[in-house]
Amino acid sequence: EETLVTEPGAWQVRDDGPVRFAGWFYGEHYDARLEDAQPCWRPAVEVPTVDFSELKTEGGMRWPLPTTNQPELKASVGSPVKQILTLTAQARLEPRKGVFVYDMGQNMVGVPEITFRGTPGTEAVIRYGEVLYPALPEYAGNEGMILTENYRDALSIDRYVFKDDAPVTYSPRHTFHGYRYVEITGVAEAPAVQDVKGRVLSSITHLTGDIRTSDAMVNQLYSNIRWSQYANFLSIPTDCPQRNERMGWAGDAQVFCPTAVYNADVYGFLRRYLECARDCQLPDGRFADIAPVGGGFGGIEWGSAGVLVTYELYRQYGDRRVIEENFAAMARYMDFLKGKGVPGLLDNVGPLGDWLATDMSTDNPLLWNAIYYHDACAMAEMARAIGRDAQPYEALAKEIFENWNRAYVDPQTGKTRALSGEINDTQASYAVPLHYGLFRDPAAAARLEALAASGLAVELRNVDFGYTEARPVVRQVNFAARPGEIVALVGPSGEGKTTLLRLLLGLVQPGQGQAVLVAQNGEETPVTADTRRLFSLVPQGNTLLSGTVAENLRLADETADDEALLAALDTACAAEFVARMGGLNAPLGERGRGLSEGQAQRVAIARALLRRAPVLLLDEATSALDVQTERRVLQGIVHSGPGRTCIVSTHRPSVLELCQRVYQIKGGQLRLLSAEEVRALAREE
Repeated sequence: EETLVTEPGAWQVRDDGPVRFAGWFYGEHYDARLEDAQPCWRPAVEVPTVDFSELKTEGGMRWPLPTTNQPELKASVGSPVKQILTLTAQARLEPRKGVFVYDMGQNMVGVPEITFRGTPGTEAVIRYGEVLYPALPEYAGNEGMILTENYRDALSIDRYVFKDDAPVTYSPRHTFHGYRYVEITGVAEAPAVQDVKGRVLSSITHLTGDIRTSDAMVNQLYSNIRWSQYANFLSIPTDCPQRNERMGWAGDAQVFCPTAVYNADVYGFLRRYLECARDCQLPDGRFADIAPVGGGFGGIEWGSAGVLVTYELYRQYGDRRVIEENFAAMARYMDFLKGKGVPGLLDNVGPLGDWLATDMSTDNPLLWNAIYYHDACAMAEMARAIGRDAQPYEALAKEIFENWNRAYVDPQTGKTRALSGEINDTQASYAVPLHYGLFRDPAAAARLEALAASGLAVELRNVDFGYTEARPVVRQVNFAARPGEIVALVGPSGEGKTTLLRLLLGLVQPGQGQAVLVAQNGEETPVTADTRRLFSLVPQGNTLLSGTVAENLRLADETADDEALLAALDTACAAEFVARMGGLNAPLGERGRGLSEGQAQRVAIARALLRRAPVLLLDEATSALDVQTERRVLQGIVHSGPGRTCIVSTHRPSVLELCQRVYQIKGGQLRLLSAEEVRALAREE
């Protein structure tokens, strides 16, 4: 044991160095004239602490202040902040005389490293921004200048006073900024582009995961995600790295954690964050919405980070210690939630819900209780992992599940609703509970699949639909396709054929009317996301992936043997050319490279047939086939599954005579064509 003794009364301090001011939000002020000054030490003076106990707060809640007089000294875990990259400016602009703006080519977090010169005693001012003012009338006079409104009260200005006229390289040491653009004024001449660099700072030193696709936009999206993680994983996981906040909001951490653990090794980094969460936990078990510091105004989606970040670390890294470290705190949090009311019906654990949605119209209790269910399931799994009693959490999850489905799912339509019964039909109202496996579907799906064995009819009844209220796509549509039939949808591009298929799949819901499935015994089921498993869809475009023919086919049924694969290829008129290629193990490039468009379509149809779904949708899926092959494929589909319902969306009239019914869509109206009209269309080919 080592004892260190100090005498505060003998402490000395100096404040005459070149760093005159520094702050995270406001930047650094550096006076180079003081670099060579003789130090002037003077006795330190104790500054009284500020009493925040009487500080009035609006919104949010008061949180206990941290202990400052008896802090616990502990070894830190996780990664310190380091410089991980150096960027060089890509371009220089001069939107006004003497105002030089440098584009780093990438939003980043860190500090610049600038080589410049100026007149002795003059001050260079360095400002930062993420975007520039666009050339729009409302911004007249500011075009090309950096836009800083989104920084709010974070001035983000560094100031440098020159001591002579020699070139000097300056990089702030006691601040950081989030930016893409650097504005420099007050210099003798514009620094060269290569003399403006960006030192990227992060607690993420290297990435462990990567995604690369053939789509440039997807690749850019993933690049943005990685740079966002670099920027916001700076000592703690922050909500933003540029404005006057930069705090450890727990909701941001728990939402991004499943992605973060794949992108980089963040085990130590997030273990330290969980320690902050435990330190901020109140005696009643509530976790803070912000850690460290405490406080906030989020609610269950934020507080649940104490459970869900722990859960994601365990799932990704398999280390039970993180559960052991946090289990007591997590159990207290679950007790806190349980004291808030009936499981599945909590209505006072907010106030925030679908935060930052464009209209925030998703019902808050619906979301809060979905999160509660996920908390309970995660706790049960973690309890089992460390040999604790999981039964209370399993029972809690079951109770939440039953109450949530009764309260928030309309039994007639399958749509989500508020506790009042009012339909609440938003993306988040479905996406969140679907992600957590909360919808009651296994029993209904099993019954429906049993009924589907003898075939399913598909019907649209008096359906109106539009992607916006002002622009309806279809009006008063009636449509029917029955087991054993091939039914065609024809019409020009853009009239709504693909929209009708989306209605049948439950990807969109009618504004008016019904989309239903009808079993042979007459039992009807509304089309929902749960009924989508009863469909096989071959969409427009090429949907094959790199790999062998067999690997592509088994995406539909991983248990299918070679005999089943060959049978599906034969039905789709693809067996012959696949054999010439070398058989099932023949390699395919990305998007089926190596196949013609028609061959790729036939392999995709074979894959859809392997699902053995009672309803097959072909959306322009035979457009590249010649007439003879198209007829053979459709005849093969009918013979391979006598009870299958087949719906074909097509521009081509050549196969209409094979169809039991043909519907034509035009001007938002769907019309059943007569036999004579079908023959006339067929003769147009």
